[in-house]
Amino acid sequence: MKELNAIEEYNILSQRAVQLTNHSYLSNYVTYPPLDQTSWILVIQLLRQALIKPKDREELVLPALLIQMALNHHEQVSVGEEHDAWLYRKRQLTVLAGDFFSSRYYEQLAIRGRISLIHHFAQAIGSINEAKMELYLKDSWTPDQRHALLWKRDLSLFQVIFKECLPTAQAIKHALILLERLAQVRWDPANEMVQIEEQLQLLQQEAIIHWDDISDPHGDTETAITQFIQSTLQYINEKMGVDISEGPVSVL
Repeated sequence: MKELNAIEEYNILSQRAVQLTNHSYLSNYVTYPPLDQTSWILVIQLLRQALIKPKDREELVLPALLIQMALNHHEQVSVGEEHDAWLYRKRQLTVLAGDFFSSRYYEQLAIRGRISLIHHFAQAIGSINEAKMELYLKDSWTPDQRHALLWKRDLSLFQVIFKECLPTAQAIKHALILLERLAQVRWDPANEMVQIEEQLQLLQQEAIIHWDDISDPHGDTETAITQFIQSTLQYINEKMGVDISEGPVSVL
């Protein structure tokens, strides 16, 4: 049986997350916010490059997807007074949906006895919410301060995953640099996000072929990760016409 590629694996895991959170009553009021597919597919591919087994990849990625879905739901909560009864109920249920999704990540890890991972993800959730609150309440950050807050908001979950399974601190750093470079494209207000997201979607299928070409299942893990990251950065630069190989790097 042919092994799934990273896109197919992501699709299965994201569908599994939807199945775990499906609720007939909630579905009348709330919808699933979109996930950052490109980054999650890259995360899965990085775990594959590190020779993490499919079962272990699922144990790491599925709970993180559930957390991201919960966080995305909470971001949809409206602010201010709401006098319309249906919209008021929608707001209440959007909050509850986020809490329900979050409970599912806890359940998945508890079933598998991954108690320390529950703690690490909980710390990441706290950091993400703190960063979101600071970005919302204040807009006079220096570029470096804003970058640090965006990093915490968008990459904290990935950091937990990589620290849990990648072999060395250097491999973790390199993996996070790749995700950070990609995130910087979205952080730049000068970029047209609809166009950027469309380009990323188009690149995903072609990138799978590219990744297969540079995969070496019998090579040194850290070397394989480093080569994959360097090659992917160059590949995205060439295909998108956006240079994501330069810029500040956040310290772990």
